[in-house]
Amino acid sequence: MYKVIIADDEMRARHLLQMLIPWDRLGLELLVECDDGDILCARAKELAPDIIITDMRMPGLHGAELIRSLHTAVPACQIIVVSGFDDFEYMRQALVSKTVDYILKPIEEDALEAALKNAICECRRLVMEHRRNRREVLNQMHHGDTPVEDDETAQYMKT
Repeated sequence: MYKVIIADDEMRARHLLQMLIPWDRLGLELLVECDDGDILCARAKELAPDIIITDMRMPGLHGAELIRSLHTAVPACQIIVVSGFDDFEYMRQALVSKTVDYILKPIEEDALEAALKNAICECRRLVMEHRRNRREVLNQMHHGDTPVEDDETAQYMKT
């Protein structure tokens, strides 16, 4: 199951997202809802979700700052922006910040599902990359061909 946080300052928007997402079919689990950017960052750091679906404009931290803070708090997390603002600057900020997608409200079910599928694919890719890197480090340790740094070893021994 992939863990999801939904963040929007409008309760109706959060509820609609919950209804539109095919949770079981995509293998998704809702961790928590947030209505404020500062709370979202704190909860994301605490819960380490795989996917965050967030509005760009909320109380507290918002916009590009919010996206940067989320990437810092949970670097592997995939972020989907859902916004009522058809504003080029917001879209540009989201794309530069490497979000999965920028979906305009009113939310189209197909667009949301496509964005979620892209996020899931990226989550899988990151897991496979991590496993491949872990195997390489463990092979280096076992065969002793190349010295491995202690911090690199520790990173892959945890998982």
